[in-house]
Amino acid sequence: KETNMTQFVGLLIETDRGDVGSIQSSFGTSGKFRVNFPGGTEIREGDSLYLRFKRYANDPKKAIHQDGTALPPARTGSRVDPPAKKKKNKAKNGNGKNSNAPSSSQVSVVKNNNSSSKSA
Repeated sequence: KETNMTQFVGLLIETDRGDVGSIQSSFGTSGKFRVNFPGGTEIREGDSLYLRFKRYANDPKKAIHQDGTALPPARTGSRVDPPAKKKKNKAKNGNGKNSNAPSSSQVSVVKNNNSSSKSA
């Protein structure tokens, strides 16, 4: 069963170290989501995140309420971009093979015989 993450988008998330971020969007079918930490963070994949909220028993809307925790100001220059993907070179010689791989006419075998016979 897929989790409906729309009710959690915009809510604040905390880390063990006290860093605060907000849920930006969800992706995939297993409940994965993107979190933005404007003040930066040093957490890694697998670290714990905490969603602290209150839901009141007699609230007819059953809304999620969070206390006055606010996002920290954004740090300039703290964005870490993922490494750029390398583009694959397409073959231009028309035979559908990789142009960097040697063709049958380019391959040569060199045999080196280092055996020497001594005659007395």
